[in-house]
Amino acid sequence: MFRAVLGLCAPILAGLALAAATPLAASAQPAKPPVSAFARLPAVTAAEISPNGQKIAILGGAPDNRTITLNPIDGAVAVAIRLGNVDVKSIRWAGDAYVIATVRAFDSRKNFEDGRIYSYNIQRDIVFDMQGKIVGMLLDGATWAGFATVRPILGDIEGDRPAVVMLGVDLLGQSGYGDTRMKQKGGGLVAALYKVDVASGDGRLIERGKDGTMWWAVDRKGDPRVRIDSDLGFTTLLARRKGAATWAVIDRSPNMDLKVAFLGYSDPEDAVYLYADTAQGAQILRHSLADGSRTVVGPAGASAAASLLADPVTGQAVAIVTGTEKPEYQWLDEKLGAVHAKLSRGFKGRTVTFTSWSRDRSRIVLKVESPSSAPVWYLFEPATNQASPLGEEYPELAGAALGSTSWISYQAKDGTALNAYLTVPTNLPAGVRAPVIVMPHGGPVARDDYGFDWWEQFMVSRGYAVLKPQFRGSDGFGQAFIRAGYAEWGGKMQSDIAEAIGAITDPAVDTSRACIVGASFGGYSALHGATVRPDRYKCAISVNGVSDLPSMIGHAKLYGGNDSPTIRYLREVIGDPRVTPDALNAASPFQRVGGRTAPILLVYAANDTTVPNSQSKLMESALGRVGSPYQVVVLDGDDHYFSSTKSRQQTLEATEAFLAKYLPVTK
Repeated sequence: MFRAVLGLCAPILAGLALAAATPLAASAQPAKPPVSAFARLPAVTAAEISPNGQKIAILGGAPDNRTITLNPIDGAVAVAIRLGNVDVKSIRWAGDAYVIATVRAFDSRKNFEDGRIYSYNIQRDIVFDMQGKIVGMLLDGATWAGFATVRPILGDIEGDRPAVVMLGVDLLGQSGYGDTRMKQKGGGLVAALYKVDVASGDGRLIERGKDGTMWWAVDRKGDPRVRIDSDLGFTTLLARRKGAATWAVIDRSPNMDLKVAFLGYSDPEDAVYLYADTAQGAQILRHSLADGSRTVVGPAGASAAASLLADPVTGQAVAIVTGTEKPEYQWLDEKLGAVHAKLSRGFKGRTVTFTSWSRDRSRIVLKVESPSSAPVWYLFEPATNQASPLGEEYPELAGAALGSTSWISYQAKDGTALNAYLTVPTNLPAGVRAPVIVMPHGGPVARDDYGFDWWEQFMVSRGYAVLKPQFRGSDGFGQAFIRAGYAEWGGKMQSDIAEAIGAITDPAVDTSRACIVGASFGGYSALHGATVRPDRYKCAISVNGVSDLPSMIGHAKLYGGNDSPTIRYLREVIGDPRVTPDALNAASPFQRVGGRTAPILLVYAANDTTVPNSQSKLMESALGRVGSPYQVVVLDGDDHYFSSTKSRQQTLEATEAFLAKYLPVTK
């Protein structure tokens, strides 16, 4: 299927010239960079170094002509794989001779059991050799695994013939893993692990899960070591030590959240890393699978989420990453930590992220960014202390005056401690105060971070201050903070968002004039703000937003079944329409449209399978009935994630015109 769609070729390009990084020369830029400078897909989306350190694969290219380049570091000729406008989500190496590209495509077809039309965004993995030729597709031809919408790669197995471990489905019972393209009625598919030969694409079943199995972690040989199940109203974390045949329970919780969150598996230690909220604060624990002992290895203090960084070759845990405003590293590997500390000092004020490194760690690929500095990718060689630029994500913004970001704290009315990012224009004309764009993130179990945001900085470049509240229910502040948002979609979460405006003390910001803008859950918040708080918000922009909570839960039920983990999760975090229908209706913007509704810009993607566009269409019909001012932009051919330059351009152009009409920047 993908051979015909991609139409790939591999012309030879000039070799990648690597030199020591030097500061970019300042150049005159217009006060307002063009929309296209922000809207373009990044010129570099990802860069990964081969295990032997001899080549770098770079995903990027022109906005509508995506390319994977295979760049020899020794200065030999590079190979370019021209992808066109294909949606490539990520790339990764499999050994030193293959690159795997994960591609997303839209699929809509009739289900053979109930005759309904179901739509999915399907991800598949295409393998390329070092000449840029297509080798094949992973798990191509697998009978039941083909019904999985996504098949994540969970681990690599190195050897003479590289292999990967993939999560798919197989025929047995009811699947606990995601959507499938087979509608299930009390039985059918179950999550399964496959060992897949990269060169042939053929897969062999390693392990079949139980009803409700959702995830595994594997060791470097591809053997399952950790499993997560969700069934009978419980979520269970299980582990199996090396050499053992049976699984042991580490944690079992009567809801969708484990009492100790799984961060990752460390192969050389045969240990799992866990996050726990304790009376002393957040703790990171190393749990030995050999004897069950636990050691505190992470900070005990204020509750904050954590993640684990592992060596891509050995599987050894090398760092624990925490932090609220900015990422904070606790390095378990002292040598890598010393390199990171040196680079962080050199790129002062910016976040340095290691994305990959060679087997011998002689070469490290890193990304450097800040809210006011678009990401730049580098190759660093510790032996020579040289950082060589690989490319900028937004080259047309070089030298542009971007906004300045600060971290502000405030309290909700009930005393809950909250934070927000505030970004303010740096070049406002004298006498002009910036109106506020309140920009809640999606998820809602997600968070904003200390990084560059093209949508935010576009609005800042047009003279607006952008406020990003980290409302209760957000990730990154501990499990208790996440659970505080459950069943509060239309309640305290929205109050947290609105009350953040009052925390702004910058005299350059006009807090009396605000618009609320967001996507997904942020789009829901925008619609909620326009209908429930029209006195607070002058206007609202919703991109792929939820408008009606009961029908959103009904959509998930249709695709996953009445007892799927997805439905259980939504009923827990949003509410159960069987128990509290009135509360869900009251929290639904579609039900709240009235004569005082603020002007709304509705933007939705035609191929969105995460939040169906019926949610935006419902809102459109309600606004039309009462005569409230609204505009509609349809993103043809796009999904939930702004996956094309065209969609981003349309959205930014519509945003600029809409704000100029309803929230103009004036003296």
